[in-house]
Amino acid sequence: MPLSKTMISLPKAQLQDMEEMARKENLTLSELIRNAYRGYRYRRTLKGLNESGRAVAADLGIAETDVVPIIRQFRKDRRARNINQPAE
Repeated sequence: MPLSKTMISLPKAQLQDMEEMARKENLTLSELIRNAYRGYRYRRTLKGLNESGRAVAADLGIAETDVVPIIRQFRKDRRARNINQPAE
């Protein structure tokens, strides 16, 4: 993937902290920032999935306490279907 350069503004203390952290982790500053972005994006994705899941559950009338038993039953049913299917 081609790389691009950009300029960002950070407080001096924050930049020094990031540089020290990168050294301790044996990363370049760019790698540290890319890792931080990936972590941020991952958390945002999970948050979005959680919000949409809550909305669907509310539409279906599923309480939060019902979720784990529903998942367990789904997995149990799926395992049973896979066991009963002949190998191809």
